[in-house]
Amino acid sequence: KGVRPTARRPHAPSAGASLHQGALTSCASLISRVGTMNQPDRYSRFILPEGVSKLEFKRDEKLQHAGTITLQNEDHTVGNLVRMQLHDDETVVFAGYRVPHPLESRMLIMVQTTGQKSPIQAVEHALDDLRSEFGTIASAFDEEVRRLCGFDYMQTY
Repeated sequence: KGVRPTARRPHAPSAGASLHQGALTSCASLISRVGTMNQPDRYSRFILPEGVSKLEFKRDEKLQHAGTITLQNEDHTVGNLVRMQLHDDETVVFAGYRVPHPLESRMLIMVQTTGQKSPIQAVEHALDDLRSEFGTIASAFDEEVRRLCGFDYMQTY
């Protein structure tokens, strides 16, 4: 009740304005460099280092018919597709995936089966089913392009 608002004075440009502008420019360039400092090289998402395998399987020691598959250089796109395809398999009890850290380009797929199939067989069947579905989608797309355009677009490339 006893506090009075103070009037603000309009800011007038001073002689130090150009110095202030120069400091802002150098800060902006520093921030742009800092934004990429921890970023991995782009090619590291596609090329595996020597001695690293694309896929590894580790059997779960606590659960029967369960294990974790580690895929290098894959992300949520592949993880979600495989997980959803595994959910369609009646022999799969549990299927999930996770990417441990955004800067690490590896994905873990956890699978538990009823015992009729091993976790590896379940993932192989899921990948075969996905390959078949993608083939069907590609064929339907090609047919529709031929119908609409009157030519085979793949032969032009």
